[in-house]
Amino acid sequence: FELMSYRMCSFSKPPIWVDCVTEHYPRKKVEYTVKASSQFKSHLTAGRVEIRVPVPSDVDSPQFQMTTGSVRYIPEANVFSWTIKSFPGCKEFYLAASFGLPSVTGEEPEVVLPLRVRFEIAFWNLSGLHVQYLRVWDKSGYNAMPWVRYCTQDGDYQIRQRELKIGKT
Repeated sequence: FELMSYRMCSFSKPPIWVDCVTEHYPRKKVEYTVKASSQFKSHLTAGRVEIRVPVPSDVDSPQFQMTTGSVRYIPEANVFSWTIKSFPGCKEFYLAASFGLPSVTGEEPEVVLPLRVRFEIAFWNLSGLHVQYLRVWDKSGYNAMPWVRYCTQDGDYQIRQRELKIGKT
């Protein structure tokens, strides 16, 4: 059962920081350079890490290179998703993505949306809150172990992209 759940509104540095630079070559291609850095101690490991990077709706021909994990393009959501099963503390991983653009485009510029990060770090809590005493009463006589499992999970965690326009529009 879940004893307690809480939310932090602000913290000094996020456990997983993602830096994404978008290079936009009008009517040719768009390239993404993504660097993901873990900012927690090396003896800890984040699991189920997913980084979703939004792309323009009219891209095609995806090409990816990454140092770890797997990536897939999800055209119906206009994103590509980089999944890392195990992300050790004090590490950095990189991904390069390239998409083709149509030679004819509309007049409306696309809005650059933030990327989303999801993760889970077991046996660690970002806030430093610790349960010092736990007592379990059960009417049925069940003998429960007073053990607490700490787990840090992402909330609504979004990061803005940096965009570079290269060439004529």
